[in-house]
Amino acid sequence: MLNVALPHTADQALRRAAAAMGQRPQDVLRRRVSEDLARDEQDRARLLTARLEGLLAHHTAEEVLTSVAGLLHSRQHRHTPAAP
Repeated sequence: MLNVALPHTADQALRRAAAAMGQRPQDVLRRRVSEDLARDEQDRARLLTARLEGLLAHHTAEEVLTSVAGLLHSRQHRHTPAAP
């Protein structure tokens, strides 16, 4: 759950859009936020794919996988708290 205080003009625009669609303002806002989050996730996935394609143009798949595995392994050990 998210409590958002919108500026008056944004609130009015949201209410007008909701009325035009026969929906509640919170439902319109929820849909718009969900769509923006999905779009952001897709953009990030495309960026990652483009970067990986760039890496694969200069390195073998095995080199990339080995490097990623090593990086993830070292990051996991840096962020894992020591046992008491």
